[in-house]
Amino acid sequence: MEGKEGVRLGHMQCHVEDDGAAGGECEITFLYQLAEGACPESFGINVARLAALPEGVLRIATEKSAAFENEMAAAGGQEGGAGGGLAARVKAAVRDGNVGELKSLWEQLQ
Repeated sequence: MEGKEGVRLGHMQCHVEDDGAAGGECEITFLYQLAEGACPESFGINVARLAALPEGVLRIATEKSAAFENEMAAAGGQEGGAGGGLAARVKAAVRDGNVGELKSLWEQLQ
């Protein structure tokens, strides 16, 4: 992994109960255990809901998140250079902890 010695990806483990509701609402219980690697899914909107952010903010964030996920899915089928589609390159860089590749991909998206 690129970067500072001793720095690595980690995430807080959690238990998720998804009732299939629209808007990504699900019941999350954080387990207070640090796990290795990148988080397999973002729960930022759920955390924002737990923090009691206004519903209007949550709605806009949900819409922006869905648009980004759709854009990434669409880009995943396109060739993004030597490494394949953009989504596949992002996933591989996160999996491998390749900070340099993530920075490069972020700059390409700007």
